[in-house]
Amino acid sequence: MSEFMQRQVLFGLWVQVDTEIGTEILDADVMLNTHRVKEGDVIPFEDIKDYCEGKTPESDVEIVRGYGARLSAPGYMDCTSWTFFEEKKDAEDHLDDMYGEEA
Repeated sequence: MSEFMQRQVLFGLWVQVDTEIGTEILDADVMLNTHRVKEGDVIPFEDIKDYCEGKTPESDVEIVRGYGARLSAPGYMDCTSWTFFEEKKDAEDHLDDMYGEEA
């Protein structure tokens, strides 16, 4: 595993939306300042657009429960995008498949 980039696999609530650039996953904690969200909620894209790379929603914004996976450099802003999985093993396998020795 790289000393710089470290794997993160976190269980919790996630914001999921399809945009013109693909599916975007955000930690639901970004919503806690403005919403009390729970699994299955649908919220307006307007409420999360500042956190998304894409600017045109192609699906509802949903709150889902499961595992987010990414690589992150602690103490730095460097990280990969979150990817969502329902099972922890799938999240860990994704990091192995995508990043190999780095993860």
